[in-house]
Amino acid sequence: RHENPWRMVQSETPSPRQQLLTLGLTPREADVLFWMTEGKQNREIATILGRSLETVQEHVANLVHKLGQENRHATTVFALRHLQR
Repeated sequence: RHENPWRMVQSETPSPRQQLLTLGLTPREADVLFWMTEGKQNREIATILGRSLETVQEHVANLVHKLGQENRHATTVFALRHLQR
């Protein structure tokens, strides 16, 4: 099992999930995008989240469209920049 990225840490800094949700994403889209920023491929994300590969591919396509990016790579870079703020 992977460490829970949403574990609440006693800090005033919002969690990565909270930061990604400010982009207008669904909780599941935020989960997928987080794992994309961790360098995970779709098949790995599907395993981590207990979803099918096709479902994760749909989430990635929705993320690319929703965030106005050209592809998965650009979406990941966009998210990483957002998380650095």
